[in-house]
Amino acid sequence: MTIKLAIIVPFLILCILNIFYEKKNKRKRVVFTKPFLMPLLGVFYLLNAAHVNYYVLLALIFGFLGDVFLLKNNKNNWALAGIISFLMGHVFYIYIFTLSSYMAKPIPIWFLLFLLPYISIVYFVFKKLLSAMGPMKFPAIIYTCIICTMSFMSLSRVWAVSSLSFMLTFLGSLSFIISDSLLAFDMFSDRKGNNGAVIMATYTFAQLLIVLGLLI
Repeated sequence: MTIKLAIIVPFLILCILNIFYEKKNKRKRVVFTKPFLMPLLGVFYLLNAAHVNYYVLLALIFGFLGDVFLLKNNKNNWALAGIISFLMGHVFYIYIFTLSSYMAKPIPIWFLLFLLPYISIVYFVFKKLLSAMGPMKFPAIIYTCIICTMSFMSLSRVWAVSSLSFMLTFLGSLSFIISDSLLAFDMFSDRKGNNGAVIMATYTFAQLLIVLGLLI
């Protein structure tokens, strides 16, 4: 399948602008650019997909909602709404990855050993942040387990799809983990950093890689 890459140009331009505005802490311009990213990626997917998988579109819709809610991340209720939205997006990706991997063959028992690095990620993040999370502790634990499951299921596609499709979605899932880990440290750590530009770069890269991997 030939991907119509020219259609992704508006998405990439807006990504670069959003990352630049995050770096310069220009909040009004961030608010203007960020909500358009996932809708543009959804249009790109629709125009390139031979057979549209509506679960991909649902994942992007919940990504859009998460983006909008986290623009108001100074309030716990909005942060929780953002976490739930992104969680739902990951649940749809889990379903997509699981379906494609099990169409090839069931996951062998020994493959579960690859869960150990993900368990280590969960342990490290919560060892650093658990005491500062307060009422967000439980949803954050659920969210971290879900995103690690999403990444593991993208890894399980190794037998089911082409090497390029597998690599794109798996690298996308790892980029998601990096983005969300940095976001967690920005939201909950006492030593807050200005990681907005890196968070958005890894987040948009993750979504783009996953969509491209699912198109191939």
